[in-house]
Amino acid sequence: MTLQEINVLLHIHHIKEKPDVKIIQVEGQLTKDNIEEVCTKLLAKIIGNTRMLILDCSQAKFKGTTTIEHLVTFDRDCKNEGIILKITSFDRKTLEVCRLVGAIDVLDTFATIPEALKD
Repeated sequence: MTLQEINVLLHIHHIKEKPDVKIIQVEGQLTKDNIEEVCTKLLAKIIGNTRMLILDCSQAKFKGTTTIEHLVTFDRDCKNEGIILKITSFDRKTLEVCRLVGAIDVLDTFATIPEALKD
């Protein structure tokens, strides 16, 4: 199954001054049915040449707590590969779900990409 088949697009941006940092913008609706596939494809794209991944969620919609739980697993998978995951631009509803399931204490979240790059 391709990401287009599950209506999710990933836009990868490289930072010339920081070649080991990748920004990936997620566009589309993430659900319990597609989140695992999206995370698997994301990890495959960044292993080996990325120290930090900034996941821009400004164009993503998260449906249900399962999607957030998968992000926590994805964060752990990134850490196991030596990659720092920073998530930006969650909408208010998604941030509230993160608080409810305790993910806000685990995930590194930022309001904007420049804020995530400062750290």
